[in-house]
Amino acid sequence: MNCRACDASLPSDAEACTVCGLMPGGPALEWTRAPEAEAFDQLREITGDEPLLGFARGRLVGDVPGMPSLSTLLGGSVYANLAISPTHLWVQALRVSRNGTAPARTVVLEYPAAVRISAEESDHLGVGSVARITMDFGARGTARLRSVGRFARLAMRLAECAPRAAVEGEPTGAACSACGRDVERSARFCPFCGAARGLEV
Repeated sequence: MNCRACDASLPSDAEACTVCGLMPGGPALEWTRAPEAEAFDQLREITGDEPLLGFARGRLVGDVPGMPSLSTLLGGSVYANLAISPTHLWVQALRVSRNGTAPARTVVLEYPAAVRISAEESDHLGVGSVARITMDFGARGTARLRSVGRFARLAMRLAECAPRAAVEGEPTGAACSACGRDVERSARFCPFCGAARGLEV
C-alpha cells in the first residue's frame, strides 16, 4: 500500500502516512501534523541553536553534494527533511518505516554561497497541493524536493524566506528595527527576534 499523496510505502492498517501525514480511507483530505513535529524535532537535533528560516519534507530527486547514491543506500525512493538558516542548508535523508521516519544521512552546506533555492507550486491531478523546491548547486548539479499537503505550504514559505546570494556591490544586510541585529535584506522576518520585516538600511 502506498500513500495517495507522496507515494511512500505504508502498512495496510496505517492510520496516517508517516512521511506527509495524509490520513487514508476517507473522501475528504485530512492530514495529521505529527510528521511536521517529527521533522522539526529531527532537524533541531542537528541544527542546534541556529535560527531556522524554514523547513520542509518531501521526496528527493537528484544529487546533493556529499550525499551520493541515496536510492541505493535506502533501497528505493528517497525522502528527506530540508532546513535553512541565514548561513546553512541541511539536507537530511530519511529511512521510512511503519513507525515513522529516522535520519539516515545528513549533509550541511554553506548558504547561500553553495546553493540557490527556488520553489514553485505545481499543477497536480492527484491528492493535495504540491510544491517543488529546486536546489541549484552550480557545477555540482541540481536536486529537487517534492512536498505535498501541509509540507507544500512549508516549502513555499521556506523559499520565500530564503536569503539570496548577494549581487556584487549591493548591501547584503540591514538592521532589524526591533532588535538592531543585521538581517538579510530579503528576509521576511528577523531570525533573531522574530519581528516582521521592518528594516533600517
